[in-house]
Amino acid sequence: MKNLFLAVSVFLASLAYGQDTSVKKLMKLAEKGDVKAQSELAEAYLKGKGVKRSFQDAALWLEKVAETGDAQAQYQLAHLHLDGKGMPKSEEKGTEWLAKAAENGNQKAEQELALCYRDGRGVPQSTEKYYAWIEKNADKEKAETLLDLAKAYYAGDGVTKDVNKAKFWADKAAKKGNKEAELLLATWVYEINPSNPEAIQRLMQVAEKGDTEAQAMIGESYLNGKGVEQSESKAIEWFEKAAAKGNATALYHLANFYFYGNSPLIGKFPKKALDYYTQAANKGNVDAQRQLAVCLYNGIGGAASQRDAFNWILKAVNANPSPITENNLAVCYATGNGTRQSVAQAVELFRKAADAGDVTAQYNLGTLLLEEPQQDVKKAFEYLEKAAAQNHLLALKKLGDLNFTGKYTNQSYARAFEYYNKAAKLTPTPENQMLDYFYQGQADAYADVLFTLSQCYADGKGVKKSPREAAKWAMKAADLSHKGAFDWLLKKVEANDPKENPDVILTVADGYFYGKGVKKQNDKAFPLYERLAKQQDNTQAQKRLIEYYFEAKNPQKDEEKAVYWSERVAKKGDAETQSNLGKYYMTFVPDVAPAPKEKPAPAPKTPAPAKGKTTTVTTAAATTTATPTTRTRVRPSARPTITENTTVKAPAVNNRTVAQHKVTHNAPAPKTPMKRLNEHKGVLWLSKAAEQNNVAALTELGAYYESKQDFGQAVTQYQKAAHREYAEGQYKLGNCYYNGSGLERSNEKAADYYKRAARQGYAPAQFRLGNCYYHGEGIQQSDARAIDWFDQACDSGEKQACDMLKVAVAKK
Repeated sequence: MKNLFLAVSVFLASLAYGQDTSVKKLMKLAEKGDVKAQSELAEAYLKGKGVKRSFQDAALWLEKVAETGDAQAQYQLAHLHLDGKGMPKSEEKGTEWLAKAAENGNQKAEQELALCYRDGRGVPQSTEKYYAWIEKNADKEKAETLLDLAKAYYAGDGVTKDVNKAKFWADKAAKKGNKEAELLLATWVYEINPSNPEAIQRLMQVAEKGDTEAQAMIGESYLNGKGVEQSESKAIEWFEKAAAKGNATALYHLANFYFYGNSPLIGKFPKKALDYYTQAANKGNVDAQRQLAVCLYNGIGGAASQRDAFNWILKAVNANPSPITENNLAVCYATGNGTRQSVAQAVELFRKAADAGDVTAQYNLGTLLLEEPQQDVKKAFEYLEKAAAQNHLLALKKLGDLNFTGKYTNQSYARAFEYYNKAAKLTPTPENQMLDYFYQGQADAYADVLFTLSQCYADGKGVKKSPREAAKWAMKAADLSHKGAFDWLLKKVEANDPKENPDVILTVADGYFYGKGVKKQNDKAFPLYERLAKQQDNTQAQKRLIEYYFEAKNPQKDEEKAVYWSERVAKKGDAETQSNLGKYYMTFVPDVAPAPKEKPAPAPKTPAPAKGKTTTVTTAAATTTATPTTRTRVRPSARPTITENTTVKAPAVNNRTVAQHKVTHNAPAPKTPMKRLNEHKGVLWLSKAAEQNNVAALTELGAYYESKQDFGQAVTQYQKAAHREYAEGQYKLGNCYYNGSGLERSNEKAADYYKRAARQGYAPAQFRLGNCYYHGEGIQQSDARAIDWFDQACDSGEKQACDMLKVAVAKK
């Protein structure tokens, strides 16, 4: 631009004096003080027109003109100083002349002087003066420069904070087509007052143009109910739009939905959470980096990697430290997990997090300060007490141990007991539920607490001696696979005291049978179960015998004995056993009885039902509309019980390219005729269990009625099970709504029940819910949601879901 100006000036000079005007005439006029001649002569020297080119001579004449206040000459002279042409380079003198030119209204000088103040070139750096000069010439500035000015006013950076001026200049930049300005303007309006309709309107306008930051912000607005009515479905919709284009914030929020599983729209899916956290973390989202580190350290959603966990948590701390991230990083340094051990760094980080109030860091720091060389016992107890006051399980255990042994403090069994007793009332957090912190073995510590508490009662240390309480707490510890507790109980059993608590014997037998605290040994479990079952008519032992005799891998498997004990327990009114026995009798077996040659034999008499209320069942032709499902045994943690794996023959849902209103089964009919093992007994025991609202029995009985086309009775049973949050019952009730079996057809209600069951991890319901999303049946169509549920069902072994997953992904 500078050279162009010089060329134009020479051209104008030739017009003024004519082609015969000589440099000598210009020289004479210039020497007499003719400013115009001086200016034109300077131009001649700059361009070498009519004279030998000389920046030095040009500078001489420009300075004379500049001293008269000519802004253009001042601007040109400034550049000679800045570039070192015709004189030594001097940024100071250059900016001095730029300032004079700017003060005299030269717009280029104003713009360039602003940059000098911004960069500290030739003048002391001054954000304030930079923005002052920018604003003076703002109308001529580029949109990016106006945006800088807007940001300065919004932040009060170099200028007095003025939100209105910030909005004014951002609006100017936006009108020049700057997309970032549009977003910032919308953001600022929203931050000032989220309830302002203009705020969401502006964000929506930007979001609808495809701006992913705006889309993510709209998602956050719906998620938190800011400026709009709270709506998870709309939040997820906007997050998915932004995430599809790689927006880190949106990816992080979607990861949270999959990680925590709190939304009725998206089930808990750690694998998907890990994937989204990884994508967001790689794009620099600090919150995602923190959560990705937790996933990798605890092995949530994939294989554990302490090295990768350390790398990500280090990035998160460096970018935006928080008490939780500092604690987690300190855990790595303290243990050497994922990095070289550095206790000094661990102490420093734990202290920062602990002083900020993080209870886990307080425990960790307290523990670390008990050790050399950083030992500070007084401080250690202070931090441990702070954590214990907030019911931190590990801190309570640590203080209990210290008081029990008298290490670092005066021995006090009474104080130790108090700490153990408080800790025993807590619930340890499982490893896969440590959603914020790096896991530190709470489950094992909790079992230790229970057993130590039992020994306090056993020995009368800190509490009145009580063999009963000692056994109670030892059994709880043994149920958590604590070897010391198992061995202690085993000694009591081996003493063969006829008055021994049956639960103690049962716990030891369970240890052998389930391999809890000892290697699995059926040969040692069986005699104990049999002793309790026969001699004391112990129901729990009898139920273990049922499981023992039904166990597929057991060389002593004996269904006849299993049924014998099942009948015995069922007659006591045990609903679970009644349900399992009923399902066993309803199992289909080959009907191999030879056909009569002449006349049919008389029908056998129906066995007399057991005493008690029974249910009469009609025997219409058998058809079924439920999808095939396999019931899998689920054991409670403390007292496992038997359920027999059975498969109900039923139709499957076709993978459709168009919606269809019937769940049908296309499998070929079995070659061998099938019959139920004992339909009468099956219905009898299922009915008894159902009368006690056993959800498995209600569902099985519903399936039976459905096979007899008694849909009204089927629906009644399914509803009872579904309303008690039984996943299979919810799924089958969903099928009834989908097919219109016994109920008015409703895709919406079908999808709702599929969703309830799917969120509990029931694979057939996950597959059906995926189909609903895929076809938009009873729910808003969403390929993304369909893929999620197909993926989860596929992981659970649902083959049809694996097939549909391929179809849905290919479509996407």
